[in-house]
Amino acid sequence: MKSRKFTMLILLALLLASIAPLAAQDTTTLTECEVGFRPFESESILAPVCVPEIAERIVTLDPFYSLQMSVEMGLPLVGAASYSSDGDFPLALSAEAIAGIEAVGGFEAPNLEAITALNPDLLIGDAYFHSATYDTFSEIAPTVLITAGNWKDWYTTIAAAAGVPERAETAFEAYDARIADLQALIPEDVTVSFIRVVPDGFQLYREAPNAYAPIAVMTEAGIIRPDFESGTDEESFARLDYEGVTNIAGDILLYVVGGANDDGGDLEATTLANPIWQALPAVQSGQAYRVGAQQWMSFGGLASAHAVIDDLFTYVAGVDPQEVSPNPFLASSAEATPEATEAASG
Repeated sequence: MKSRKFTMLILLALLLASIAPLAAQDTTTLTECEVGFRPFESESILAPVCVPEIAERIVTLDPFYSLQMSVEMGLPLVGAASYSSDGDFPLALSAEAIAGIEAVGGFEAPNLEAITALNPDLLIGDAYFHSATYDTFSEIAPTVLITAGNWKDWYTTIAAAAGVPERAETAFEAYDARIADLQALIPEDVTVSFIRVVPDGFQLYREAPNAYAPIAVMTEAGIIRPDFESGTDEESFARLDYEGVTNIAGDILLYVVGGANDDGGDLEATTLANPIWQALPAVQSGQAYRVGAQQWMSFGGLASAHAVIDDLFTYVAGVDPQEVSPNPFLASSAEATPEATEAASG
């Protein structure tokens, strides 16, 4: 039950970040900052703030985008809020990746004393979870709470706040190249469905302007979703029962079972045996494929995006991604994360 709770918290955070970006709290324009600091203003943050020229001791207030993207870019993290007060971090992050990062309590109520003791010069977090305590965090260190509805905007906002915008620019070069490679191979007349199988039914993630991150990757790649699976931001997430799942009409079906921290138990076998599931067009044609919950449901940055791209190459384009457009995160760690390597070497 505990792992399922964590998975649902991850999903909640990503959905809220994707479909309900918050308006900026303060539109005041900063004119001056103390020596060593610079003004940081963006439509993607809660309020303008003076931040260090280049941050050297960062604490992230959530274990979702803020933590995973910061780790990915090799930012100088000294602390991070986790899923709970027990200090659980995303499974996608290796022990090596989070070595030296101190847990500062659960993201819903980070431990202020623990954060203060780390003497951070920048706090980064999710405006949805932390806007009510923005002033309190700001007393500890300059605080950037991100409101972006698009995962790529979130990534670039973190890099800019930390004073290293070039790391995001460089990191997306390989992503953009692989998206272009994938676009060239996507069949023009094929539709693709995506749903998540959960104990009480199904979860649908629709194509929308601020869609859930893996769906946004699909859209960039030129994937065509059936009409039922497209909509507004308000319609981008829906719960379906078996009657509702009869609307899943894609030529190809990609599906996730359970969450990143569990294998779904008998859920897949039970679902696949149901006559309604068996009647779906993609199932009938043998083109229903289970994809990993880790990259699709606990999406945390470019590593997740490249894993999603791998699945699209494999199941939609019908090619081996490592032969036509290799995933940089599957290379050696030094080649996969040049920014992190550079930061570590000083």
